[in-house]
Amino acid sequence: MSQLQQLQETLKSLRLVETAKHLPILIREAEQNDHSFTQFLIDVTGTGGQESRTHIFLQYC
Repeated sequence: MSQLQQLQETLKSLRLVETAKHLPILIREAEQNDHSFTQFLIDVTGTGGQESRTHIFLQYC
């Protein structure tokens, strides 16, 4: 199982199914913007505000 798949399964077990589905997008966005690990976690968990996470999801839909 790849690291991405492991992370997706973990997110699903935490009932973060939509986040798991969009994890590749979130990772790509973090890489493109040179986000720190801390910022990446804030983005993934949505603690930086729902607007930012919704914006990221809609950007790639």
